[in-house]
Amino acid sequence: MPDAPKARPFRFGVQLTGADSREAWIEKAKRAESLGYSVATIVDHMGDQLAPIPALTAIAMSTARIRVGTMVLANDWRNPLLVAREAATLDWLSNGRLELGIGAGWLMTDYAQLGIVYDPPSVRVERMMEALPIIRDLLDGRRITHKGRYYRFTDASCLPRPVQKPHPPMVIGGGSRRLLTFAGRFADIVNVHTNLGATGVVGDQSRADLSSAAARRRFAWVRDGAANRLPQIELGLRIFAASVTDHPESAAADLGRRWGLDATELLESPYAVVGTVDAVAEIILKRRDDLGATYFTWNETEMERMAPVVRLLA
Repeated sequence: MPDAPKARPFRFGVQLTGADSREAWIEKAKRAESLGYSVATIVDHMGDQLAPIPALTAIAMSTARIRVGTMVLANDWRNPLLVAREAATLDWLSNGRLELGIGAGWLMTDYAQLGIVYDPPSVRVERMMEALPIIRDLLDGRRITHKGRYYRFTDASCLPRPVQKPHPPMVIGGGSRRLLTFAGRFADIVNVHTNLGATGVVGDQSRADLSSAAARRRFAWVRDGAANRLPQIELGLRIFAASVTDHPESAAADLGRRWGLDATELLESPYAVVGTVDAVAEIILKRRDDLGATYFTWNETEMERMAPVVRLLA
């Protein structure tokens, strides 16, 4: 019998937001690098955070190994040609360390601050699905003339050329069926999110769902879209509740209150990792076995406490 395919190695990312000074921002990234994290990522909202591209550029110019990623740029307020140019420049400046994550946009307060229409999810996802192939083709070095429903370009091109060929890894993050099925067909990395019960959204996303059933359903959508290209895709899981502790029940009870979950429900969630270092490592190994996820990202507040898990598995 042929050997079973070799499991993809683990990678761990830390999601950064901001800092009190330039020096503190750079020191966070250097600390993440020294702890063994593979990627430093940043979100894209209008709240109290740094602008993603210049913030990641500062990290790239101040570190040697850690990769930098947008988790994720909001497509709705970014022109595809400008995204491609900024991404190519950042990849060039970082000597090939960019992971370009793009999402459809979801937080209503962002749209309100920007003064742009908050379209239904189907429209936002459709617009992103039109933009992403344009961005990829531009990064591949192609000249683009395009007339679509949302975008028009005439003889558009992108310089400089990125270091990574044919383009930096393209990451899609999201939780809807349509988006994750498309991600399976298109993306190099898929970060599977879920509904968090946020107040600045409408529809299903306003109801939290961190259950195992929700995660399995979303990973199945990715597999449906990917078909025979699934081995080429890195599957990521965004961890929303992480804690290294000798008292998992009480920690889970505290963490679960945010989403109206009791300790048992939180501990069973694939979007949570709570326990001792060895227990958390076992949980992550099980996530790989059950879901195929090998790329895990949590918030900077857990960067130090989760570092022993990173050293154990990375």
